Amino acid sequence: MGRHGLTRTVQDPADFRFLNRLSSRLGKPVDLAALALFRAFLGGLCLYGTLLFYFSGTVEALWLVPEFRFKYFGFEWVGAFPDLILRGLWLGLCIAFAGIMLGAFYRFCAIYAFVVVAYFFLLDQAPFLNQYYLLLWVLFWMAMIPAHGMFSLDAMFRASVRRAFVPSWMVVMLCFSMACVYFFGGVAKINADWLHGEPMTSWLTGKVGESFFTTGLATGDVAWFFSYAGLIFDLLVVPLLIWRRTRIFGFILSLVFHVGNSVLFSLGPGGLGTVSLGFFPWISIALTGLFFPTDWPRKIFRKWAGSRNDEGAASTSIGNAPVVLLVIAVGLQLLLPLRPFFYPGNASWTDDGHRFAWRMKLRWKTGTTRYFVRENRQEELEKVYPDAFITDYQESMLLGRPDMILQLAHHIGKERMSGGATAVEVYARSKIALNGRTPQDFIDRRVDLMTVKRSLGPTTWLLPLKEEQR
Repeated sequence: MGRHGLTRTVQDPADFRFLNRLSSRLGKPVDLAALALFRAFLGGLCLYGTLLFYFSGTVEALWLVPEFRFKYFGFEWVGAFPDLILRGLWLGLCIAFAGIMLGAFYRFCAIYAFVVVAYFFLLDQAPFLNQYYLLLWVLFWMAMIPAHGMFSLDAMFRASVRRAFVPSWMVVMLCFSMACVYFFGGVAKINADWLHGEPMTSWLTGKVGESFFTTGLATGDVAWFFSYAGLIFDLLVVPLLIWRRTRIFGFILSLVFHVGNSVLFSLGPGGLGTVSLGFFPWISIALTGLFFPTDWPRKIFRKWAGSRNDEGAASTSIGNAPVVLLVIAVGLQLLLPLRPFFYPGNASWTDDGHRFAWRMKLRWKTGTTRYFVRENRQEELEKVYPDAFITDYQESMLLGRPDMILQLAHHIGKERMSGGATAVEVYARSKIALNGRTPQDFIDRRVDLMTVKRSLGPTTWLLPLKEEQR
């Protein structure tokens, strides 16, 4: 009892026992060699990608030309700089990736790369691809990892950055991010459409005539094989990589899978949506290689890697505060992919929770979307086409994405109101065919979208999907 009759309790150190054990495990030293090699590969791959984007006109088409940009919920405040600054930021990104590849001024380059890639990612949601989201996580981790401790210009000229070991969490987090891609990608494929060969059948049928190879693949048996092979691979590859005895087999499967995807999904004339598809398979293969013991580059490149200085190899605790931050990051990567299961309806139809959930190649949508505007309570509705406000690429991404449809409706309404209209109603009519189904109405055409507010809740103004199962 205290002076005033109050009982004082002292927190039992055992309360932190779990955090202390986890901190010690994550602080266990591992060889830096694999991470240093990964750093060089990542920098080179991204340097190639950023240069390709710039000189192919993709940067201009995706981020400079659009006058209207679709924002992520909560990030509406992210605005566009003038074109000259955007070009400068992108060219700076090229230089940063070169620095990451060479290990020159690495810390600055890694942080710059993460910040600028995140900025372009948040600038417009139309170009969203899962590979950009994966790259964000990889750059987030790399900005904290001293991967320039060897095989780098920094280590060559600055003795203070040289090191042979890093805490194990730096490898574990990169492997965990890749494991989430595999596992949740597999879980998402356990649905009626995928188990009946869709959208693979629709995709291959749509590729008929583009090349001899895709025409020959456009059969139901091939589509079913690809569908079930992808499902089995995604669900089994992480356990195979974790268990030492099957790790090499898992890596070979991963190599075959990703190279096959690189060939298959790069066929045909392509377009802006496929300019960077070559990035995802190779970054995935490189991340998968981190499941092996991290000293493997020393064993393969003995002549160039040199002998290892075991100074600093003692296990150290990383502290409870960093552990909490790591737990938060892990929690985000686990919870975001679970969102589709908490929304009503088929996420491939409603799009609720579809992004950031590793729902890859699950839907094939075709159709049209048109807007109808009524000003000042007039009887007649005026038809408005999306291409009056957005680019062709943005319009292709608009199809079947309710949040983007709603944002453009609000933009159209605000444009009319700024032009002098006192009361504006905006309606949308859209017919969508999902994964080979017959086209059906997507939006309740009776709903005035100007009265609908953006939210993270379920989209209530969509019509239900018919023919739910095949």
